[in-house]
Amino acid sequence: MKSVRIILPVIVATILTLACQPEKGPAQRLAQGKKSADSATFGRYGIKSGILRARTLLPALGSIGETTIWFDDYGTLERNETVVNVQTGPNVFQTARYISIIKGDTLYNVFGDDGVVRRMSLSASESESARRLEFCRYGDSSLKAAGILRRGTDTILGRSCDVFIVRDAKQKSTGTYHVWKCFPLQIDVQFTESRMQMTPISLEEGVECPPSMFAIPSGMRILDADN
Repeated sequence: MKSVRIILPVIVATILTLACQPEKGPAQRLAQGKKSADSATFGRYGIKSGILRARTLLPALGSIGETTIWFDDYGTLERNETVVNVQTGPNVFQTARYISIIKGDTLYNVFGDDGVVRRMSLSASESESARRLEFCRYGDSSLKAAGILRRGTDTILGRSCDVFIVRDAKQKSTGTYHVWKCFPLQIDVQFTESRMQMTPISLEEGVECPPSMFAIPSGMRILDADN
């Protein structure tokens, strides 16, 4: 039973990380592009702080769960916590929890059952695959060159969103992102044998997020991602 509790968060973390963050190819191509004027106005997002609550589906794992994202300082600080019930047998489910924390240019993936935090630099060139998509950071020409296409607008939670399609042949994935003020409200990524859908339930704007939300849990070993 212990091995199941450890393995499930790893599986969930892998799918969620790939789905919510760009593949290496588009990220590297974006790094060569010209940043848009908006990126100089604010940080990753065009809203200072907020809390997004969403429903997360991982059909390949037979699971449904909930995701909560807290962010502050225009996305410089962010905590993503997803809890899913994964089907491991007929009418048998196990709970898996995935937590990631972004502080500036550093991403921390927290594996609580293993007592380990994996640390990754988002600014390092070899870690481009871990950089979350920043749709407002670059102009349309750079997005297009990176294989990121703008596909009109749609309304999510009463907010007008730009719709982006991200395709990556190497990863064999296609993602659809509904983005409001540079913040992805809705995500749907299809891989060869798996899929992740994040459908928003609510978004609170301008909330006060306590610093403890972005603190690394005490008593855990912090390891660099390549260890």
